[in-house]
Amino acid sequence: GGGGGRAVSLPPGVETGYEGLELPCLPPRFRDLTLPHDWYVPGKRKLVKRNHRKVHGVISFKKMAQDIADAWRAVDDVTIDFCTRAAGIIADRYRTIKRVRDGGSPDAAATAARRRRPETSSG
Repeated sequence: GGGGGRAVSLPPGVETGYEGLELPCLPPRFRDLTLPHDWYVPGKRKLVKRNHRKVHGVISFKKMAQDIADAWRAVDDVTIDFCTRAAGIIADRYRTIKRVRDGGSPDAAATAARRRRPETSSG
């Protein structure tokens, strides 16, 4: 059997750079959903060896992409807002990790991220 659907656990001591990230609260309809503490860590699968899984060919990529697009069209505004804010926070951390990895300072990445964000005005 393969590991389809099972959460990937990172080995002890592996640091991803996403530790301590604070994401917004889940939307009310998902508050009871239990997620792994690091569900948002990108590239986690690359850090853990996975079992080979035979391609099933039950659904084409085109059909799968269309189903996903249809599902996103039906998502409520509160969930879209959560996803947008969470994605922004994760992207900011990614840019910080990349800048530090490339020899820069974490503060420089934060400053650059703030410059990219459009200012919002009330009124």
